[in-house]
Amino acid sequence: MNEGTGLRGRATFIYICCSREARVGNTLTARLLLDYFLSSRDRAIGFETDIIHPALSRLFPELCSAADLSAARGQSILFDRLIVADGVTKVVDLWHAHLDLFLRLISDFDFHAEVVQNRVQPILLLHKDDRERFREGYLALRKALPTAHIVMVHNRGVLAHEVAGPRTNAFSEIVINSLSKELRFALEATRWLGFRLIVRTPASTITPLEVLARSELRPIHTQLEQLRLKLDLVHAGVGPSPDKSRPARTRPRGPGER
Repeated sequence: MNEGTGLRGRATFIYICCSREARVGNTLTARLLLDYFLSSRDRAIGFETDIIHPALSRLFPELCSAADLSAARGQSILFDRLIVADGVTKVVDLWHAHLDLFLRLISDFDFHAEVVQNRVQPILLLHKDDRERFREGYLALRKALPTAHIVMVHNRGVLAHEVAGPRTNAFSEIVINSLSKELRFALEATRWLGFRLIVRTPASTITPLEVLARSELRPIHTQLEQLRLKLDLVHAGVGPSPDKSRPARTRPRGPGER
């Protein structure tokens, strides 16, 4: 397996965390993805486009870069690396205020043609929001990047009630339950890698924070493992891509229906 690709010997993956609204857990998802890949000893780097309140580049300055998409240099920092099939997983925290600009730029740069030609596979982690603006975001992303896999993300720490997904099937869905205050602080303010407690045998004595991490992060780790397995199978030609299928049905099939 080529380290960091997310695909065994096939494409290089780029995970783009995005949303239409603020405060829906976008940065937390990007932080968890970086934690997951680094804890698994994969090669991974990160990018973020909110240069006013940087998070990833503050915690991991040697691995993550801030890219201001409103400036030519920032566009170069991001897109020049994303289109390269170098076997290094990329995680992007796309600021909600930059989503429309991002869509315009990928059209101007013919980004979709570049990633298809270079065997780079975008994974768009689109976050649900209370106003359900993610629905229009889904359609815009699907039009701009038709070969991308769209994964819906529901962060129950910011959106407690259930919200139905888009009418067309997404590739997958990830649910992030509300995390304890202590665990959120460790993830948001330190370089601590919580998933290491799950992928490696813990020491005989663990701290209260590590107990919390093993309990609260394990369901997220399981979902990320399942997503990775599904990506492996799809790109190995074993299974169909759910987000390329027909629209989801809204009622049970009747007699004789297929």
